[in-house]
Amino acid sequence: MSKGSCSEVKLMLYLAKRLNFADENEILLIQEMWEETSKILRGLIKSLENR
Repeated sequence: MSKGSCSEVKLMLYLAKRLNFADENEILLIQEMWEETSKILRGLIKSLENR
């Protein structure tokens, strides 16, 4: 579920950029947060799979 939600955020970010709903600085900030969240999520999933 979390991976799906993360993918939804990526899609919404893409749409916001295409439709000019946010300026470039906002897009970059959100993209950085998305990337960090994705890394944390992947690490958590990997950790749980190894239990």
